[in-house]
Amino acid sequence: MAFLTGAKCVGVELSPHNAQVAREAWESIRPRLEKLAGKKMPVVEIITGDLCETINNASFNSPHSVIWTANLLMPKMVTQLMAERFRLLPVGARIACFDDMYP
Repeated sequence: MAFLTGAKCVGVELSPHNAQVAREAWESIRPRLEKLAGKKMPVVEIITGDLCETINNASFNSPHSVIWTANLLMPKMVTQLMAERFRLLPVGARIACFDDMYP
């Protein structure tokens, strides 16, 4: 998403190990993407935490939101919570997901 949209990205990963792997992967690939794009990549932050808590935080809603979620294997109740919270995003927010939230 950072490369495609230029938006600041925040990843939420429940597993501390997977979050660290993601941070290391970003640091490894970022210079190559910057060279390819001919510009600096935006900030990418990978946090270790619970997605449900993150999206319930008041600071989650941003007028510049671009959301990509790999929710295919998430419990349906988590996808339902995401759908409810994402409805509160400002007009113009973009959402991409694997499992349809709004059938």
